[in-house]
Amino acid sequence: MSPLRASTLSVVGAGVMAEAIIAGVLERQLVSAGNIVASHPRADRRHALGEKYGIHVTADNAEAARRGDVVVLGI
Repeated sequence: MSPLRASTLSVVGAGVMAEAIIAGVLERQLVSAGNIVASHPRADRRHALGEKYGIHVTADNAEAARRGDVVVLGI
């Protein structure tokens, strides 16, 4: 079991590179989808990420950062 499994992973700036990180984390079951928060300014991008990966999404970078035990800056 991953030591990160119980942690919340926040991704600030969920562009293409950040999406690759999210996909890899989920594929390797390091963190569950319910424990990932990603921020992006565009509603269509947030919707796509939420639908594809089942993660939490927000437009607010500060909110995403506050919610994470581990924060990845993808900006």
